[in-house]
Amino acid sequence: MHRTFICAWLAVVAFPAASLSAGYDIYLLAGQSNMAGRGDMSEAPAISTDHVLKFDTNDTWTAATEPVHWDGGRGGFGPGLAFGRAMADASPGRTIALVPCAVGGSALAQWMPGKIHYTNAVARVRKAMRDGTLKGIIWHQGEADSWRATSSESYGGRLATMVRTLRQDLGAPDVPFVAGEVSQIYARSILHSGGTSFVDTVNAQMKTAVSWLPPAGYVTVEGLTRGPRDMVHFDPPSAAELGRRYAAEMLRVQRGENRSAVIFPAKDMRAYDVVVCGGGPAGCAAAIAARRSGLNVLLVEAQSRLGGTATSGGVSHWLGGRNDLGEWVVGGIFRELSLRAEKEGSAILPKYPEGKTYQPYAWLPWFIHGIVLDSDRVALMLDEVMDENGVEVLLGTRVVGVEVAGDRIGHVVLHAKGGFLRVPAKAVIDATGDADVAQMAGCPVLVGRDGDHLTTPASLTFHLSHVDHAALWAEIEKTKEPKFRPLIAELKRKGEWPFPYDIFISVKGVAEDEAMINTMRLTEIDALDAPSRSRGYVRGRQEAYRLLDVFRRHFPGFANAQMKSIAPMLGVRESRRLDGEFKLTVEDLRKGTSFPDTIGFSMYGWDLPDPKRPSVQPMVDETGGKFVNKAKKQLVTPIPYRVMVPRKCSNLLCPGRAISVERDVLGPLRVMAPCMAMGEACGVAASQIARGAANDKIDVPSLLTTLRERGCIVDKAALPVVRPRTDPVSGNATR
Repeated sequence: MHRTFICAWLAVVAFPAASLSAGYDIYLLAGQSNMAGRGDMSEAPAISTDHVLKFDTNDTWTAATEPVHWDGGRGGFGPGLAFGRAMADASPGRTIALVPCAVGGSALAQWMPGKIHYTNAVARVRKAMRDGTLKGIIWHQGEADSWRATSSESYGGRLATMVRTLRQDLGAPDVPFVAGEVSQIYARSILHSGGTSFVDTVNAQMKTAVSWLPPAGYVTVEGLTRGPRDMVHFDPPSAAELGRRYAAEMLRVQRGENRSAVIFPAKDMRAYDVVVCGGGPAGCAAAIAARRSGLNVLLVEAQSRLGGTATSGGVSHWLGGRNDLGEWVVGGIFRELSLRAEKEGSAILPKYPEGKTYQPYAWLPWFIHGIVLDSDRVALMLDEVMDENGVEVLLGTRVVGVEVAGDRIGHVVLHAKGGFLRVPAKAVIDATGDADVAQMAGCPVLVGRDGDHLTTPASLTFHLSHVDHAALWAEIEKTKEPKFRPLIAELKRKGEWPFPYDIFISVKGVAEDEAMINTMRLTEIDALDAPSRSRGYVRGRQEAYRLLDVFRRHFPGFANAQMKSIAPMLGVRESRRLDGEFKLTVEDLRKGTSFPDTIGFSMYGWDLPDPKRPSVQPMVDETGGKFVNKAKKQLVTPIPYRVMVPRKCSNLLCPGRAISVERDVLGPLRVMAPCMAMGEACGVAASQIARGAANDKIDVPSLLTTLRERGCIVDKAALPVVRPRTDPVSGNATR
């Protein structure tokens, strides 16, 4: 075992063995430098050590003189002695025994179970507990996790995991825990250094963790000040005040005085083999596949119905699963659900429009690969499918945290009406589309494009009724402009098109007079930020009605159009994605690279609009009605299993648009049919992971065999003939 505690430089007086009492009240002091102390010792206030001991670097009880922490010789005045003094004063006749374990500069990752600081703290406390009882843990850490979005956003779940495991390892499952706020002094230090501060995020996450960890409390650092030559650490008077605040909060928690505004204990649920987070196309397919593999499955969806973007998002179009002749490129559950929906009258499987340049179910003839849906009826169908397969479903429920032990998620923390739920799981599938679970578990993720991290625009899709499709498509056949760019340019010149995008996108619905409108492109919307998403909803609803007004006045077929519905869920094309060991690249698609772990294919093309120029496709030339790929690619895109495997968490898989790819590769793979292929593969793979296999060590040949048996298309030789696309203007083939 590594030790960070070495021989003390400070002269101490060891208590003789005969004076040791078996009744010490022991407290663990953990965290980083503001717990260890960096205050100038020449300015240290005088504080009595009467009945206050510390466990020194020789594992011997001595008077708790400052510096209480050794910390590699860097220790200064900290909150330890003041905490001990206040606890002793409140506990007449008791001896307060401090076990200092804080390490300056340490990140939470170094305190997780199995890591060096955690291991050393457990070893020291166990030795100390020979002479008393562990009465509490105080924690001051978070500065080192305030520099990066990834570490700050996952802080609460990781801290909760660490504390729960620490309590178990010390045999004290109900020992009080008190955490301390990270100071805005440190936020200013980060900004002064040219960084971005996530101090507020860490503090919010810490408060959430405290709410999951009763008995627990939280102290603020409001009004505390730094040293004159230090932009990070508290001066001695402030460090002493912090210690007293820790003591006051510890005493409150020990008395059982919960604050209802802070403490929200989680209700423990029964264990599941697999918890699938997200009930969109990928999550639904994953849940069905896992249940058919004999696993007990919980499917969690934040919206009021399953289906994700296809239902709540209003994008009633399963794209990317067939070729232009309607032959299947994605099989398995996607094909099964598509055929069932068609049979039940809730979907249309378009056919190639011979003799036509364009077609009403998505502009260009080869776009007939899309399955057109009645969103409401498909949501009902998915309810029925889950019931038939024995999948348990929680709607209106959001994943808000995870507990990680080692490199595996042990529990998923949910929030729904009624409070928090804590769910044990052997395997977890993150089908949130935003890599929410992966980020909470501390897996490396990326956001947006390199440099500015901006993401492609979002949309708020809406549906219209009373549309005359015959008039609309007659005009398109005449002008060869399905996106009406010339008309929009003319309207912009006249000041009648006030939108930042300059394309029109309309898809005929299942009802004869219905049109799905996906024209809107909402720029500067951060899908990972609640205020930004809220602005997106408000702008989206406003623009939907403004667009309807323009359509009625200027677009053929829309004179009598009526608003039928506006999606209740924002249409997000891009947010987080995995930064995995393996990445699928643009060059792979250009070269047509084959992969031994291919679990499916996509029939979709490049489609990831520029974040600031919402009508520009960086990988496609659409000027003058053309559709020509700037970057050539093979006609179908393979999906390797490895793109769904995150780093640092061995029982988690992430299907859908959050996969590990070069950013532009999201375009062909983020649509719903390939997402279902990914979800089905994850559901099958979960059977191995639930039995203890690591996600990157599963038996891939066995996975592929099962997928083939279930009708999935995983071999290039099993694909139908895919004809090159033809540019409608030039008539030339384009790929």
